[in-house]
Amino acid sequence: MSLRTTVIRRTISIALLGVLAVAVFLLTPNVSRAAVIAAIAWDPNTEPDVAGYRLHCGTSSHNYSVMIDVGPQTSGQVPNLQRGKTYYFAVTAYNSEGTQSDFSEEISYTVPLYNIRFPDGANPARVTIWGEAGQRYRVQVSSNLRTWETVYSVTFTMKESVEFVDEDSLLNPVRFYRIVQ
Repeated sequence: MSLRTTVIRRTISIALLGVLAVAVFLLTPNVSRAAVIAAIAWDPNTEPDVAGYRLHCGTSSHNYSVMIDVGPQTSGQVPNLQRGKTYYFAVTAYNSEGTQSDFSEEISYTVPLYNIRFPDGANPARVTIWGEAGQRYRVQVSSNLRTWETVYSVTFTMKESVEFVDEDSLLNPVRFYRIVQ
């Protein structure tokens, strides 16, 4: 049994953040501190006596503090992930007698401290950043990935989130964003 896909969700609209060894998506409503939900899917175990699966999650490698029995489904969700933390996931299979398999290969995911909602033709790009007191972030833009311009800067005075609206994104057909700490 092996993990194949990780989808990170909250609730409303889709913003593709990147693709690594696993697919990672973040669904984002307006600026909020809502907890993130990890939705994990894996390939089924090929043994004929599999009765179900257990999804394991923790904040240190191979040390899982959360176990969710998802039954015979090959996917499950882990709620209440916190921004900025790294989480580790693995799956085990079990049979009707309760015998559990070894852990699958582990995957990890760090919940980002920012979210970028790209322009849709009518609405400009929005960059939301979550931070702690004393942290400083800069939003930078580029049209060629070689030269970058800082268009917004923030230093947090408490744990909070801020949203930068890039009105120029409607005028520029190609615009890349990065967050620099």
